[in-house]
Amino acid sequence: MGTPAPAGLRHGPGAPPNIVSIPGDDLGGAELGPCRNDFQAAELANLAGSQDGLGELIRKGGPQLQDCTIAVPPQNSTQFMSTALTPFHLAIPVDDLSAARRFYGGLLGCPEGRSAENWIDFNLFGHQVVCHLRPRGEGGAHIEASNPVDGHEVPIPHFGVVLEMEDWKELADSLREVSTKFLIEPYVRFQGEPGEQATMFFLDPSGNALEFKAFRNISEELFAK
Repeated sequence: MGTPAPAGLRHGPGAPPNIVSIPGDDLGGAELGPCRNDFQAAELANLAGSQDGLGELIRKGGPQLQDCTIAVPPQNSTQFMSTALTPFHLAIPVDDLSAARRFYGGLLGCPEGRSAENWIDFNLFGHQVVCHLRPRGEGGAHIEASNPVDGHEVPIPHFGVVLEMEDWKELADSLREVSTKFLIEPYVRFQGEPGEQATMFFLDPSGNALEFKAFRNISEELFAK
């Protein structure tokens, strides 16, 4: 017989007995599971002990969460960033935009999004890859460079994630709170145009450039022309 869940926690209705459901007045109906067995589910709940403790356990992970998945209803919980997978964004240097168009658009069949004289957006199976023209110097290495986009010099290469707008705002606020040095301060670019988007650029400790962007409607606007 499985170990029962501790007081204050319950098994989800109609769910296997090794899924622990946290009532809405605790973590908004979050669930832990499926776990390896009832014992692991009960151990998780006992270790958590309280709403704050459970929140920390979920945020930090740990051996107790091995083989467990976590589901948090996004509309009922404000304690966690959205768990929905959003598109990855990667900007890479290329020698020849025509060759890049033939490779990504022709060979790989990636639909083309917005473009300019020195860059092209491609829809790589739902993710955004941007090819930026960047010449090579002596020895064949790409010259450290940037490309002008909406009046700002965008570093090449860079990478990041396309976020939901509220997640983007939360991230921007948290970075400002710790006095992050931005390469490009958070702002909205292409205002009033197709592809209007919020964006920000900053560096990691090794000097790699990151961009996080957001749209009002990702599915409709990410590759809008």
